[in-house]
Amino acid sequence: MDHSDESVSDDGFVSSLLSDVDRQWLDKHLATIRRLIILEAVRNARDRDSDTPEGLDVAEAARRFAPGKKYPVGTLWERTKTSLSGITLVSAVLAIVFGILGILVGRAHLTDAGTTSAYFDIAKLFAGAIVGSAGAGALRSARQD
Repeated sequence: MDHSDESVSDDGFVSSLLSDVDRQWLDKHLATIRRLIILEAVRNARDRDSDTPEGLDVAEAARRFAPGKKYPVGTLWERTKTSLSGITLVSAVLAIVFGILGILVGRAHLTDAGTTSAYFDIAKLFAGAIVGSAGAGALRSARQD
């Protein structure tokens, strides 16, 4: 696509590519990103015991909120591999075991009075472990952001 005949505005944007509504939305979004970068730069400066941010503080903040590369990067499988953790794998194993126990109880293979009660105790433990691991995974993800 040749953009040689398009007008470039003073702020460096190719103005003829976007509608007025799209340009307004983008300007508002970029203003939000700019505000986040400035706040992060101030936090970075405070971490250094300084009152005012320096160039490095701003650069680090900008890399965090506007890294300059397309997101998400890689194929679906590559992104999936990067999100797998021990917690995710343990949750998957627990879910499979819980499913097998549910099938056995449903087909009346484990219907003795004590077995059913024990099954529900195990089910409660597995459910708690799955919920706990999902919470831990969400917390880990939030800390990375």
